[in-house]
Amino acid sequence: MSVSRTDVRSALRLAPSPPRLKIAIKAAAAMTLTLGGGLALTGSLSAGALASLGAFTVLYGPTTAARWRLRLMIAVGVGLVTTAAIGALTAPLGWIDVPAMALTGGVAALLCQALRLGPPGALFFVLVHGVAGLSASHGTSPGRIVAMVALGAVLATAIGMSDVVLDPQGPQRQAVEAAERAITRFEEADDPDSLDEVRRAASAALHRAWTVVTDGGSAPRWTDRLWGAQERYIAVTARLTGARLGISPHPWESAAGNETASDLLALQEPTDRARAGRVEREQIRDTSLGRPAASFTLRRALEPGSETRLVAGRVAAATLLGSAAAMLVQNDHPYWAAATATLVLHQGGTRRGQTVRGLQRFVGTLLGLALFAAISVADPGPVAVVALVAALQFVIEVMIVRNYGYAVIAITPLALTISAHASHSAQATLAADRALDTLLGVAAAFLVLWCSGRRRPELPLRAHGRRVVRGLDHVLADLAGGNVETRAAREHRRRLYSDLLETDDVARRVQADAGDRVADYHAMQRSLTDLGYLVLGAAWNPDIRGARDQFAAARAPLAHILAHPVTEPRDAADIAAKVAAVEAVITDWPDQPDHPDQPDHRSVRVEPDPRRARYRPHSSRRSE
Repeated sequence: MSVSRTDVRSALRLAPSPPRLKIAIKAAAAMTLTLGGGLALTGSLSAGALASLGAFTVLYGPTTAARWRLRLMIAVGVGLVTTAAIGALTAPLGWIDVPAMALTGGVAALLCQALRLGPPGALFFVLVHGVAGLSASHGTSPGRIVAMVALGAVLATAIGMSDVVLDPQGPQRQAVEAAERAITRFEEADDPDSLDEVRRAASAALHRAWTVVTDGGSAPRWTDRLWGAQERYIAVTARLTGARLGISPHPWESAAGNETASDLLALQEPTDRARAGRVEREQIRDTSLGRPAASFTLRRALEPGSETRLVAGRVAAATLLGSAAAMLVQNDHPYWAAATATLVLHQGGTRRGQTVRGLQRFVGTLLGLALFAAISVADPGPVAVVALVAALQFVIEVMIVRNYGYAVIAITPLALTISAHASHSAQATLAADRALDTLLGVAAAFLVLWCSGRRRPELPLRAHGRRVVRGLDHVLADLAGGNVETRAAREHRRRLYSDLLETDDVARRVQADAGDRVADYHAMQRSLTDLGYLVLGAAWNPDIRGARDQFAAARAPLAHILAHPVTEPRDAADIAAKVAAVEAVITDWPDQPDHPDQPDHRSVRVEPDPRRARYRPHSSRRSE
């Protein structure tokens, strides 16, 4: 793969980011407290360095709501203590530590990807495993290591929660305001070519807002605002659905047919606004009411073809290869090779994107090693080390979402300084040893990245599409049975909504990796996504959702899709034909009931949306 000038500019560019000053201050404070506290209590940095491994807990969920953040930080703290214990017990056993580190990397990547924890992801679990093992190999007892890491995690949790003590509703306020802005852009969109992108942005912002608000306990002040925001979102969605079906989306109809939804709602008479109450609040808020249960997302992550499972498998394989290679060149502590391999792969993405990121992080690591070598030559005193580590952690948190490569320049000396003091290792030789480990780790990551997932590139598309098909079947079954207001029906719509958002992201990455090899499958997925939003729009429209027989008939083609396992080859045209058959049933409305103030829509047969033609695979453009 050649690296273009665009790739280079992308690797050097600073991405936009929300303000992270508070996050950086908390992270630096956690490092200062653990390292400085250990120095003050013992007169040595070794205890504080071990405690600082637990301080990495502060990096997870920094902008989430208080209730969820506390649970998350406790879980992360337990995870870091567990990986430290595994590393301390297995590292002195030599080669046993190699598969143990691969297990740590794979499980951490699976959990962080499945639960959408974001940066820093799985990296620090592997790093803590390795540094704890290094310390144990130099004589520190496993019990002391575990105790100090646990102490650091407790202190970090207290610091991580400090901002919500001062501003308990800050995360909810920021998320709701962002959703309102995105929905306003959706209401005002008048360009069909940009509609999908604007809709996705509004959907994602609304989903995140509900997630943050429900994570924080669903306080009425925020749920009321979100209900209003989602009423606006559903008004646009129902209007678009009605236009697709040739049915005026009562109670959001527009006589002229070209007003925005905000214009329409403002012009409604009081009786019309009251009629809008037919779309019950439970229905308005149901679909994006927060994150699905963790058990559900983890089960999904383990399904065949899951992208999360692919990322976790790549991390496990690369850490195994990288650490084994380091052992073969007589490096008795191969954790840096494993951490480097994890650094390249744990966030997932396109193959090209991960390769460019890998090169970016390789260069960043080398620059970080040079910085660490300079620090070693300067030989700072204990107090200066505490200040230096806090400063490095501050820089990492400011840069990590803007440019991971720049952040790695600071991550490298931070990690090596902690590991040197935790294990009493000689700093003079660490930089040279870690340079070789870096090369081995990046090489292992690239080997795994470019050799895995190539035989059947369409598998992630089909697997995530299968989730949408199952979700559609559940929602159609609810509509057919008239069970649209039950808790189970709301959960079905919430899961379908979440699957639609995730499948869009997966499809873009697969298309970027495989191109023409998955073109027909990508077209099939786009049709499936359109159908998913169409069905959700039907569930939200009080006039459409009563057609039970029609929704029952629409389930039959889905059964044919579900009958074939995704692990078995299947032509995209066959799947696309079944998706088109479902759409044909839903969009054929010969006997729509009238409202006295609505035009007659009986005997309307809707022509396919012309925008959809560009998504239809060549092999399926035939008469049904």
